[in-house]
Amino acid sequence: METLAQCTWAEYTEVYVGLDYPLNESHCEGYDKIKNYLEHFSVKNRFKKLHVIMHKTNQGVAKNLKAICDVVSARYDRWIFSEDDNIFSPNFLVFINKGLEKFKNDPTVISINGYRHFYDIQTCGNSFFRQNVDFSAWGYGIWKDRYEAYKDIDRKYFRRHAYSLKSMAKMWRNGYMRLAGMYSCAGKHWNGSKSDNVLSVYMALEDMDVIMPVVSCVRNCGVDGSGVHFVDVDRNFYELHQNQVIDDKDTFHFIGTGLEYYIENKRAFRTQSYGRISIFQLFRIMVKFYLSELLGGRNG
Repeated sequence: METLAQCTWAEYTEVYVGLDYPLNESHCEGYDKIKNYLEHFSVKNRFKKLHVIMHKTNQGVAKNLKAICDVVSARYDRWIFSEDDNIFSPNFLVFINKGLEKFKNDPTVISINGYRHFYDIQTCGNSFFRQNVDFSAWGYGIWKDRYEAYKDIDRKYFRRHAYSLKSMAKMWRNGYMRLAGMYSCAGKHWNGSKSDNVLSVYMALEDMDVIMPVVSCVRNCGVDGSGVHFVDVDRNFYELHQNQVIDDKDTFHFIGTGLEYYIENKRAFRTQSYGRISIFQLFRIMVKFYLSELLGGRNG
């Protein structure tokens, strides 16, 4: 919250926070600390307004997120989403808001992502780029029409693609982990959440890209084992994230087309991804899916 409040254009930004109720008694102390922090921070912040949505029962990550999106989507045609463990560069809000305006009429863009993975990409003077391998939930802007298009997709959507050779080929080009992700979403154990991994599959199937800055506008601090994901990480992986360089400028200018070295950068995201898996792991996931289908999964 502190770094977001220091961003350029923070004073024009309304912020919505979803405060979930403790799942059990051991969470109560942390809940009270966050509640008190928000009550204190709401008086001394640079935001236009701070809204806190407090739940009376535990919702979990997916339902808490949906509740916020339901409120925001009823009032706005675009918004910015972030998890709670991000550090923002001073130009984060400028980059996202300018991007939302620049690409609002481009149906091939699903979102404006402030986080840029630390993979080795190629540039030639451009300040941003497009790619469709990795969707990142670590600070992104999205339009209501793009959100409405994917919010209700279900297992049937992915199952249909799981039987399409064209879709299989698309996902193959995005890496074993993305093809495996398609089968995981098509499987009966998918919980319906629209996580960044799910949206990475969705945007590839729909031939859509994300817009990312060449220099990341976000540093994530949730890979230390304290968050919902990345529970068991090695020291090198942790330090890569903790020491990631983010932009230090107050503003952002979109330079280039974003398509510079598109194929080469897609290959970099595919081959350098920390989520990549082996072809044997992929084969195992595919066999598990089709066996489940043969044994009655298609009727489940």
